Amino acid sequence: YASKYEVSYIKYDAQGRAQTDDYVVATTKKTSYTIKNVPAGGSVSIRVRAYGSKQWSGYVHVDAAGKNLAVAKSVSVKEVTEKNAKGVESTAVKVSWKKVSGAAYYRVYRSTSPASGYNTDEKYYYSANDSMKFIAKESNDDERNSVVYYDDYKGQNGTIVGTSAVDRARLQTGVTYYYYVLAYSADGERVSVGYSKPAGICYKATPSIKKITAKKGKTVVTINKVAGAKKYVIYRSAKKSSGYKEIGTTTKTTYTDKTTKKGKTYYYKVVAVGTNGLNADFESAKSKAVKVKAK
Repeated sequence: YASKYEVSYIKYDAQGRAQTDDYVVATTKKTSYTIKNVPAGGSVSIRVRAYGSKQWSGYVHVDAAGKNLAVAKSVSVKEVTEKNAKGVESTAVKVSWKKVSGAAYYRVYRSTSPASGYNTDEKYYYSANDSMKFIAKESNDDERNSVVYYDDYKGQNGTIVGTSAVDRARLQTGVTYYYYVLAYSADGERVSVGYSKPAGICYKATPSIKKITAKKGKTVVTINKVAGAKKYVIYRSAKKSSGYKEIGTTTKTTYTDKTTKKGKTYYYKVVAVGTNGLNADFESAKSKAVKVKAK
């Protein structure tokens, strides 16, 4: 019998704050109506009634959550050196990402497994749930709390306010760790639709070239020692960003390249191969490129 419908609604942002003091009212003759510009991570309180035979029906009420929050973008990791109150140095991992619209807080997870899959339609990665753990705000020798997690947002376990955090867990040298970030709305009901590509790091095993010395007819590459490394694989290219090919290996921290040509510019990278803190074989990522002009 209805000749028209009344749709009334109040939009709320991700923190649960109403966007208007009262219902916004709209009418339509169709049996559908689109409420636009719902805040990311927000929600809508809706009521609908029908008009016909010169009278209104009662209201039907429904609460609708907004879309899931976007995937956290540009997740990156790097090793940082820290000192405690006694001046003792330790190596931690700093995780950073871009702010997600509508997010009130984040949770950062660490895993020893890469992403288990990829959703090509919505463009997000699946996590490796079997080995995921919260990153640690600190690790200590207290028997009751050997690991202390972040609880920045209202004391909730594993929550981080901001777009970076430092993982101070007792990580194992030479083990590759992958970091995942999830964004949450203030009420915790809206979560990132999935994960961006996780950022990985081979802990304390990323090699670096200490120096390169060009001599007549040869080039000597000196490598900073990596704990657990049994050998180093040397790569070379005529371009900084591409074209690297393996030219040799060494069990020492020096390698002599005798195939260079005088006056030509070369770029070198190195990979460490060995046994990690879990007694498993590891192979690091390539080091940063170092440039030299042959003599």
